[in-house]
Order: sequence, then structure tokens, then C-alpha cells
Amino acid sequence: METVQQRWNLEASDGKFQAKLKELSSLRTEYESLANQLAQEKQKLQQNLRNIQLHKFLDKFFLEDHNISGVGPTRKAALVSFGIETAADVTWNKVMNINGFGQKLTRELVDWRNGLERRFVFDPSRNVDPADIAAVNQRFGQKRKQIEGNLLAGPEQLNQVRGQILQQRTQMLPMIRAAAQQVAQAEADLAVMG
Repeated sequence: METVQQRWNLEASDGKFQAKLKELSSLRTEYESLANQLAQEKQKLQQNLRNIQLHKFLDKFFLEDHNISGVGPTRKAALVSFGIETAADVTWNKVMNINGFGQKLTRELVDWRNGLERRFVFDPSRNVDPADIAAVNQRFGQKRKQIEGNLLAGPEQLNQVRGQILQQRTQMLPMIRAAAQQVAQAEADLAVMG
């Protein structure tokens, strides 16, 4: 009887249905919070305006176009292979993690970046780049469509899970009846002996 109960719990209980329902409920909550998340992302763009402008400024200065003491074509190629192509990519930790770049060369690169950074002038009158806003909108649009697709498919998925559970219950019914008969027989045998 215990194995029949375990099999019922595993295959024929409403656990899978409840799990799918919980997943869909979680998706609905996430969907409802998307507008707030989008607003927060746009607010972050506004708050990080200086850093964004600085990054775009530094991103215009390619290593290959500049003479940096101790950093020739071979070392520049090594930097590029590690994703360091412009001044915006240069950080102490990134460069130090590359084989062959010790403290002296790393200092040269960071000093080069810092020199360029000192030439940067923040323009508070410039708004957030429309391309940055469009990228955020696109990312959230894709996320919204994905969640909508999952939510729209939810009722059908719940029906499928329901159908599987009912099918398992139907298949297990003879086994349950047999187990119930065995229990009833055992109880009757016990009553006769007792």
C-alpha cells in the first residue's frame, strides 16, 4: 500500500499542477513589475549620465592609435585579445591579470587613460543618449514579450498537466482498488484472529 501511495504522490497528485500554477503566478508578478523596473533603469541612465559620457569619450581613443611607453604592437595585440581596445577598457585589474603586464606597464596604461580622462568635460545639459534609452526599451520589450508568451501559453500548459494527472489517476485506479481490497482483507483477517 505504501508504494501505491508514493506512486500516487509522485505521478497522480496535483503537485505538478500546483508547481506550474506557482510558476505562472511568479511570471505574472514579474510582468506587473516590468513598468517599475523600466522606470528604474531609465532613472539609472540619468543618474549615471556623467559616467556614460565619460565612457563614450574614452571609448573613442583606441590603443593602436597612441604611443604608450613599453606597449608596442605585440602587447597591443595581447590587450585586444583580452577585450582591451580603447581607453574605456583600461583598468588596473584588467591589465594586471594579463600575462606579461607587470606593475610598470599597467601603470603606463592607467596613466594614459587618466591623462585622457582629465581632458573630459561633463556636459550636464546633454540628456541621456536616445540610443541608450532605445536599448533599455528594447531589452524590456523583449522581456515583456517573452513573459507574455509564457503567460498566454499557461492555460494550455495547465490543461496538459491536468490531463496527464487525470490519465495517471485513471491508470492507477485498479491498483488502488486492489490495494484497498488487500487492506480490507488484512483488517478482516485481523478481526477474525483477534
